Amino acid sequence: MFENHDQETITKEEIETKTAKPSVVVLHNDDYNTFDHVNECLFRICKLDPDKAWRCTLEVHHHGKSVVAEGDDEHLKKIKLCLRAEGLSVTIESA
Repeated sequence: MFENHDQETITKEEIETKTAKPSVVVLHNDDYNTFDHVNECLFRICKLDPDKAWRCTLEVHHHGKSVVAEGDDEHLKKIKLCLRAEGLSVTIESA
């Protein structure tokens, strides 16, 4: 364990949590899904507002990928599974 200047004890796990890079869900372009389907999935599953969902849909189309969610690993795994169930190509990556 480490102590900081305020005499507060900090555990090794807390340090690793604070310094760990966050993860993100990345949506990848494909030749199968329509704009409407991708947009609807981002709105419904990722809980993106309509404008953000549409911007991500366009980004995937024009640039090949887009970050569509970020957060803790359990949350991202659920989003990844749901998007894959809808036929979308997604990965979880370090931000």
